[in-house]
Amino acid sequence: MKKAVITLLALTFTAISTSAFAERVPLINQNYLAHRPVPKYVYVQTVDSNYFQYTNGRFGMSGYVPSNFYLAYGPSNGDGARFADGQGGSLTISGRHNIFSQTLSQLYHDALEQYQPSYHAAGNNWFVVSYERNGYIYYSKTFVLSRFVKSLSYVYPASNRYHYEAYLPTIERTFRP
Repeated sequence: MKKAVITLLALTFTAISTSAFAERVPLINQNYLAHRPVPKYVYVQTVDSNYFQYTNGRFGMSGYVPSNFYLAYGPSNGDGARFADGQGGSLTISGRHNIFSQTLSQLYHDALEQYQPSYHAAGNNWFVVSYERNGYIYYSKTFVLSRFVKSLSYVYPASNRYHYEAYLPTIERTFRP
């Protein structure tokens, strides 16, 4: 009996401590105006004290967003969301239909030509470009699928590079296109 009570208490504590971070949180949509067809909130799920998770049901993608990126911008068409920290950093998770059947090779070549990145890489269904312009660093990872193109774009001030780059491994690792 004593063992059962201890087990029950342990399970209850685990459920309570886990649910403290598994809460659905509404962030006020900075694009919201009462007379426009834009959702009032962008919903996220808390992960821990450093990150929350944004999930886009329309395109079936998700990713972790630093918890200090609390300014949320959601469009009316539900293609993604942009999160900002109010100090120059922003993270956008978005998708679109691949209506022109663009290939990875085409989009990657276009990005290399347009941005002339200082860093770039490509895999079977993705590519990354990163470059610096006008005091900001731009990092973009794009997945090219047969029906959709899904992207993660991270922009931050070059003057505070080390602060923002500390988030990048988690942001990239948790992005699920």
